[in-house]
Amino acid sequence: KTKESMKVLIKTCHLPLCRAPTLGPRIIELEINTRSTVHELKSRISSLAGSTLDQDRQKLIYKVDSKRSVVLEDDMETLFAYDICDGANILLKVLPYEHDLHSKKVAWRSHFANEKTLSRT
Repeated sequence: KTKESMKVLIKTCHLPLCRAPTLGPRIIELEINTRSTVHELKSRISSLAGSTLDQDRQKLIYKVDSKRSVVLEDDMETLFAYDICDGANILLKVLPYEHDLHSKKVAWRSHFANEKTLSRT
């Protein structure tokens, strides 16, 4: 680990499988650069969860201490700017899938809770 890198603990919360079928409740330790953006962190989390967890469905909450938490809302902001340091705890909440009514594609889930896309004709 270099001075530029740090380890953060991503804690997933228990959610219905349809929200993120490949990412159950657990703690994931990630080594990441201090200058990485929130977008880059979400990208790393997506790669761990497979293609089932889009970045726009991830809500990351940095637990500063027992009384304070900060939602990492700006994807282009760095972790350093949020004062996230080595060993930080970040809670991952998966937002429900939202269907785009203007899209020409219809999303559906199989009985295994995998998202699929069908094209309208």
